[in-house]
Amino acid sequence: MDIAERHLLADVDLGNLLYEDKAPFESKNLYPNPGIVFLERNKLSHTSFNYSLSQVPKVREITRWERFARIKGITKHKKARKVWDESSQTWKPRWGKDRIDSNKEKWCIEVPDNADPYEDQFEKATKARNERKAKNEFSRLKNIARSTKKGQAPPVGVQPEADASKNHFNRALEIAKRSDASMGLFSAEVNEQKIASKTE
Repeated sequence: MDIAERHLLADVDLGNLLYEDKAPFESKNLYPNPGIVFLERNKLSHTSFNYSLSQVPKVREITRWERFARIKGITKHKKARKVWDESSQTWKPRWGKDRIDSNKEKWCIEVPDNADPYEDQFEKATKARNERKAKNEFSRLKNIARSTKKGQAPPVGVQPEADASKNHFNRALEIAKRSDASMGLFSAEVNEQKIASKTE
């Protein structure tokens, strides 16, 4: 059997890139070039695979700030992570631990002219920071509430005034009961009447 006929008996598996020669081995008719036998492309059966995405990611709704920024033409400018500190002559992070203007490193804070000289400036700065954090969290919850459509489970946190009702509360309570690993099987009993009276 010559080389031209051997490929007729061979099994070709394109998925696994496998070529299995099932023709009997004859020592007289060895391949002229032992090793790999290249097959012509037109003799192989071509298999096509169709891949489709099972889930297309949903487009996230833009926040109030993003909508405002688009209208006003405000674009993001990426700031450098490190900033040069003149006092210590080193590079320091702009935010986070050991940031450049951290109150932890300051042993004194200059009192502004219009402020009470006996007011604790460290306490004032801490209070202002906590207020900023609370305001940001409140804005975040309002964005979640605004983006929630009717019929969806209510978001955790602030709800729009029009949708706030006892039914929404009960639904949120039912979801919260079943949101642990045991689907609420081993959760402690909740007195719904007591909670409902507090929310009204």
